Amino acid sequence: SRKAATEFSFFLGIPVIIGAGLLDLYQSAHVFDGQQDWIVLATGIIVSFISALLLIRALVAYVAKRDFMIFAWYRIASGLVILLFAFTGWKLW
Repeated sequence: SRKAATEFSFFLGIPVIIGAGLLDLYQSAHVFDGQQDWIVLATGIIVSFISALLLIRALVAYVAKRDFMIFAWYRIASGLVILLFAFTGWKLW
């Protein structure tokens, strides 16, 4: 089912997201000087975790009732924009 496929894809992404986050934290641990920096980081992690759970729940509920067509068009449009940036050499950073 579409709902099971969506949930499975999120479960597949969990180890990669955690690994990338831990690697980034390890590589930038020297930036955090005091306790206040770590409190701000922990608050950001908690808020982003809660918002991600809410959005994932909303996405799974949406996909259970509707099809993936809107996501297909979104992926096609974002892919074309990325290709346009790649071919023109334009960078946002």
